[in-house]
Parts: sequence; structure tokens; C-alpha cells
Amino acid sequence: WEPSKEANLDFASEEEEHGDDDGEVMARIHDSKENGAEIAVATLSKGNYFGETALMLDIPRTSTVTAINKVLVLVIEKQDFTNILKVAPTVRDRMTEAMQTRIVRLLSLMRTGIFHGISPEKLQRLAHEATVTHVEADHVVFDEGDEGDGLFVIIHGVVGVF
Repeated sequence: WEPSKEANLDFASEEEEHGDDDGEVMARIHDSKENGAEIAVATLSKGNYFGETALMLDIPRTSTVTAINKVLVLVIEKQDFTNILKVAPTVRDRMTEAMQTRIVRLLSLMRTGIFHGISPEKLQRLAHEATVTHVEADHVVFDEGDEGDGLFVIIHGVVGVF
């Protein structure tokens, strides 16, 4: 794997320039059931990451992220991120588990979400057991008469029920 472009990784000089303060970002979602009210999802700081869900699932961003104060971030381009996941299965597995946890937590924060009110411990267990799956357009998820073997929660997109 080769990075798609060179990056300036001179963090020592950047830290001197920006000071010792940890930058923070705030992630928010808009609850469509509550007239678009903003819901704070997380405050992230040094060592945290964001943006993985859209890259891993190839969907639009699922939240709005805003810098609370001055933040220095390392941006890994989509192709580089995809390549890292291909050559580093342990990173892919950790990222997948973290993404699933974040998705379940995001759904629990929506006032009408089916996971609202479930304890963090139970949400973590649910996220660990869940699988995030791509369903292509026009693909039949299941047919009438099939065994009921799972609950499907739509993260992005629309399905028709016939």
C-alpha cells in the first residue's frame, strides 16, 4: 500500500504553533421526528476519530461535526483508508466494531429510535452482535414466507415493503 499523496507529519512544530490545548469537535445529528432539532452525539478530542461510517458504508455523512476550538486533524483520504482496511484486518475489525457501536448509539439518541432508553452496556452488547450490511438497489432483503431471522434497522436509504 502506498499513500495517494505526501503528508506533512511535522507534529512537533504544529504543537508548538498551536499550543498544548487539546482541540475538540462536536458531532450532532438532526432528528427528523422532532422538527429537525439538533441532538449532540459526542464531543471528541485528541486521539479520537470521526468520519469512518460514511467511508466504510459508502453513504453520505451521518452527522455534522464542528470544531469547538482550534483542532489539528490528520485526514486520511478515502482510497488510502480503504487500502489500510484491506491490508490490516485487525484495524478493519476494530473500526467495524466502533462504527457499529456509534450507529446503535446514534439511533438510541433519536427520540423515536427503537433503542432509546437502553442502557449503554446493553447497547454495547447489541452493537457487538449486530452486522452492518450493504443492500444494493432492487435487491430483495427477504420474501414473504421466509423465516424471521433478524430485525433490519435502516441506517441510510429507503426500502419498499410489498
